[in-house]
Amino acid sequence: MFEPNHLPPDLVQAIEHVRSLPIDDCVEMSAIERAEWISGLEVLINATRAASAEVLTMFDAAGDGHTLHAARSTAAWARGALSISGGEATERIHLARSARTFLAPSMTLLREGALSYEQVRSIERGVRTLPEQHREHAVTVLNEAAKGLDFTHLWLAVRHLHNVVDPDGSAKSAAEKFDRRYLHLPPARWHGGTRRLARRRGGRAARRST
Repeated sequence: MFEPNHLPPDLVQAIEHVRSLPIDDCVEMSAIERAEWISGLEVLINATRAASAEVLTMFDAAGDGHTLHAARSTAAWARGALSISGGEATERIHLARSARTFLAPSMTLLREGALSYEQVRSIERGVRTLPEQHREHAVTVLNEAAKGLDFTHLWLAVRHLHNVVDPDGSAKSAAEKFDRRYLHLPPARWHGGTRRLARRRGGRAARRST
């Protein structure tokens, strides 16, 4: 994990302030007061995520991961330096790069607290694969929709918009998922045959012998 020689003074003060919050006092609070604490801390997390994404955008554009540690990519640097999974690192880099282009309005709303980090990630994940000429308008539509939707319904809206704007791409994606519905394992003896898993509707898997 990357350990900096020193943290910026502003960040040190912010971290110390958060660590000194009287969390233990929540024991004596009412349910609504504890809910307000949780909500407020979530707003703080979103603000931190927004700031981190903006700096990561600059870090990635400058190729700082290679400069510091000869990393093959910013995602590779983030995976090792921040001790996060490869999937999480890739998602953060996708968001950082999208923030330089079509996702900029969503990032502004994230900074302002109008959208959550997870909502912005959901929008980016869905819009990224749309044809380039449709992305800005799709972001505008989804930004407005996100203000009145929870995460689940927002993701449904993202998928629906994807099907409407790019039906051919959606059909191709569905076909690829259908082709990958079987998970072939290395040869293993199971009831005298090779073991294979096939996904069933409902998310369950059935074993079939060949």
